[in-house]
Amino acid sequence: MEEEETIIDVSDTDEDINSRIDIHRPPSNDKIVQIVCSPKMKCVATISHMDAAIAETQNGDPTYGEEDDQLFKEANLWSVVKKSDGSEELVLKHEDTIKGHQINEPRPTLWAVSDDKYIVFKTNYFYCNFEVFNAKGERKELYFPNNHNVVNQLAFIETGELIVALIEPVYCIYVFKLDQYNDWTYSSRLELSYFCDAFITVKGKLILFDDKIFQLTKWDIITLSFEINCLIDWCYKVKHVEVNQGGEFLAVHAAYVQGENETTKKSMVYVFSLKTGMNMAFHEYDERTIIDKIYFIAYDAGERLLIISRDQFNDEPSTHLMNPCALKNPVPATKLFDTDVKVRDPYIIKYDNVIGMINGELDIYEGLVRKDWIHYLRNDLNDHNRIFVFSDSIYITKMIEDELSSGEKNFKQSLEFPSGKNQLTYDGSFLRWNLYSTPSNKPKLGPRLELEALLCYKVDQDKIEWRPVDGISKRAINPNFPPPEHTRKLKIIKCKCLDNDDLLMLTTLGILIWTVYPPKGIRLHYYWGRGKIRNEKKFNLGNTFLKIEDYPKTFPDLKFQIIIKNKAVKFGGEEKSFFFKELLEDYISDKFFIINYGSVLMETFLFLKEDEWVEKLCKACHDLTFTADGLKSASDIQLLSIIIEVFPQLLQRHPIYLARFLSQTAFVLPLADPELILDSEVLSLSSEQHLYHFGTYNNLTEKKSLMDVFISKITNCWNKFRGKNDSESNVEHPHPTNQAEAVISYSEATIKLIIPLPKFVNYPKKYNFWEELRNPSSTHVSELRDLIREIQIGNWQGFEKPVLSQILLKAIQAEEYDNNEEGSSIKNLEDEIKKLGEKLQLLIDAKQTEHT
Repeated sequence: MEEEETIIDVSDTDEDINSRIDIHRPPSNDKIVQIVCSPKMKCVATISHMDAAIAETQNGDPTYGEEDDQLFKEANLWSVVKKSDGSEELVLKHEDTIKGHQINEPRPTLWAVSDDKYIVFKTNYFYCNFEVFNAKGERKELYFPNNHNVVNQLAFIETGELIVALIEPVYCIYVFKLDQYNDWTYSSRLELSYFCDAFITVKGKLILFDDKIFQLTKWDIITLSFEINCLIDWCYKVKHVEVNQGGEFLAVHAAYVQGENETTKKSMVYVFSLKTGMNMAFHEYDERTIIDKIYFIAYDAGERLLIISRDQFNDEPSTHLMNPCALKNPVPATKLFDTDVKVRDPYIIKYDNVIGMINGELDIYEGLVRKDWIHYLRNDLNDHNRIFVFSDSIYITKMIEDELSSGEKNFKQSLEFPSGKNQLTYDGSFLRWNLYSTPSNKPKLGPRLELEALLCYKVDQDKIEWRPVDGISKRAINPNFPPPEHTRKLKIIKCKCLDNDDLLMLTTLGILIWTVYPPKGIRLHYYWGRGKIRNEKKFNLGNTFLKIEDYPKTFPDLKFQIIIKNKAVKFGGEEKSFFFKELLEDYISDKFFIINYGSVLMETFLFLKEDEWVEKLCKACHDLTFTADGLKSASDIQLLSIIIEVFPQLLQRHPIYLARFLSQTAFVLPLADPELILDSEVLSLSSEQHLYHFGTYNNLTEKKSLMDVFISKITNCWNKFRGKNDSESNVEHPHPTNQAEAVISYSEATIKLIIPLPKFVNYPKKYNFWEELRNPSSTHVSELRDLIREIQIGNWQGFEKPVLSQILLKAIQAEEYDNNEEGSSIKNLEDEIKKLGEKLQLLIDAKQTEHT
């Protein structure tokens, strides 16, 4: 029986548009049902299932059921090549076909393809775990020591390794490499305590989801090291993740489902920074919306998150775009598919290329992202959300090095204006920068330099105008240093309009990047330069400007020490501007900059004893995390790590602010969405472990040893059993009034971390179970339980209502455990926190007296 085809909704387009891409669901007898692509898009593999009627005929079984129509028919391997006519257009070249009788697994559910033309299938046979085929159809078997493990995910990465994630009974990650004899051999293994789902990126990063603490963790597969963790809201389960082309952003689709059929009640789309793990934005969908696919597109032109969804009740499809850094104001994107090309499921999008059934054949469509992308977003899609484009920092590094002489490492020549002209123009996609040079009243200071920004407006079909941007559209950029550096000139070496329309200036002061922030106008966006900005000597690039392999299109951290020390430097003539001060204000008010630079900014402010700026940054982090009604999203809590990771320094320099900060938060168990708390599974998670380690280790409890914990659990079980028997004997006993109290009453006292740490100080690197059982070592942190309980149950009249957020992230994090130090640093920190508790109590008493 054929399924109904689903066409992209075009209700918002003109009726006279006759050509568009239609996305269909294939009928059940279509050949191709699934497509996968290799990491570098060198190969594509497709799977075809056997038609139900054909399979019944072959089996000769009249009881053939619907579930049997998933029998594997064949797999085809294709290589991605350029057309033979010499053009850059990509086409698919068929390499090999693997028939169903060649593999042992009749219904392969997991499979992958490599750039070297290898296809791997997961099997369920006891004597082998995988079957690997090359382009010649040669078959080899691959197996693990324990063949009873459940394979959760497998994939190839860019460097050629095969990554396999195993769950139940042993949670581990296997890495296989191709040796010189073309055999796949075991390379390394990463063991973990628990994860329920794994996602493998082409860059060799592993994203693990733990549904007990609702957290994603990122690991480096090659070095087997932990990198960052990302929080999602409680009760939500991760359905799909997507990493952008440069590896900077992680998009996560999570859903809250109920029942055996996993009916979606709510859906969330998050975007996290893979550099820090912090949540950049999230967007919530109601129960009507089912998200089918998410893709990052237009990485080099102006990145957008493409979300393809449908209505759960009437199956009506929808396609929209959002700025991944904000996830606000979804823009209908049906016009994005308005071409003569028809695309239907199955299809995938890889590096802005659509690979799938195109015009009835398997092909590649390269026209998804238009050439004039930004104008297309603004004018055709009416997308006026902020455009985000990463700058090509490798190109910038090369440009800088080209401008330096090989010997003196000094600039060769300065920027020259054309004869008789005082203006240079640099055009971008939608911004035009004009640099003016006019004679100054003080010749020793050099010419007066002014920068102007104009925005492109489309007047009619063939005419555009350049108009001044909103806010300050023209600014003088000459620095006015105090004596004795007052004669210092600004020497511009070279200017370049970047891909994101920012203006790069290579100067004797350093690297200046200018941008436009509506409605503020022209702002200094980035600075990187020498240690002493007023020194007129060599501009040495001994420290390479940027060579970050993981993120080749991101800049290094700004020279914040120089910026902060020179925040009072004035720029311009009579109209004084404080560009460095403005830059700091912009960075502590924008969530994107706080996420990427907040930690280094906080450390620099504390190092330079800039108390006012410390409090401004703390307030910005708090305001971005909480609203008047409480926590915006559990995923936002990690913003507070910027504050908590400098807890000891704040305790010494800002105890009053820290007291106020603690009064606004509480170290308590995280609670789920009130609308979802009725799900009994949520309450069962209240005592799950939160450790990131290999094996098991005791929770943070008041028990002194593992034996105490064991006895406590036996006692709890006995109490439950006795309570049940007593109730049958009509013996009255006090019972909890609700299910939540029932769970809490039987759970041991623990400190739960909503943001668990892989190197939390209480967990030593070397741990011996039997030694700990015989002679348990002190946990140190257990003494904090009294203070935390006081915060939980204290009377907070006059203070803001405590937010149930459980933010014990790095409040008591110090150096890693060292047996030689015997936890002295932690003991000192405990004493400081106890003193803080006394100060808090004094504040509480004062507020109570004032309230009375």
